[in-house]
Amino acid sequence: HAGILAQDVKNYSDVFPRAARRIILEMEKDITRLADFEIFISKLGWQRYNKMVIRASTKKATLIPLPYDPFYLNKSLPPLPSGKTRNIGMVARWDRTKNHEGFLALATEAHRQKLPWKFYSVTWPPPTRKRLAFKKRFRRHIEIVPPMLPSQLKKFYQKMDLLILPSHFEMMGTVVMEALLQNRTTLISPN
Repeated sequence: HAGILAQDVKNYSDVFPRAARRIILEMEKDITRLADFEIFISKLGWQRYNKMVIRASTKKATLIPLPYDPFYLNKSLPPLPSGKTRNIGMVARWDRTKNHEGFLALATEAHRQKLPWKFYSVTWPPPTRKRLAFKKRFRRHIEIVPPMLPSQLKKFYQKMDLLILPSHFEMMGTVVMEALLQNRTTLISPN
């Protein structure tokens, strides 16, 4: 379980008709009903799945540690950036699960207080008119960096003083592990 479909259906309830929501939610329950064995990648994911979807048998399920991509390992830890300006980054899909609103609120408040902080987000807002005013405010306070290859992402992490993962719900949290392997701390939400 790298995610919870019921959570996504909840986040996008306006997109799915009621009948489709019922079918999708039953399909997700069937995973547990029919699986020989289930693997969860976080305790939070296990707890949320059991609460939102269906109780998974402890005899037919296990938790594994958060995996990481060995590409992000370094022989030595990269040094922290130096300088007066603090670079704060976020790496997140542009969807309702990620809390872009929270990241913007932090950037806006830092700007209001004239703090020497610069905000970056590796994301890509869709080029639509939907939420156009929000996208404009986001771009005013946060530099958008297009999604990139792992080699470029590794360098991005190394340029940051702090990473933020303010998701409304996050099962995988690979940003935390990737940033940690670059000697960078990630501030996460309780979700």
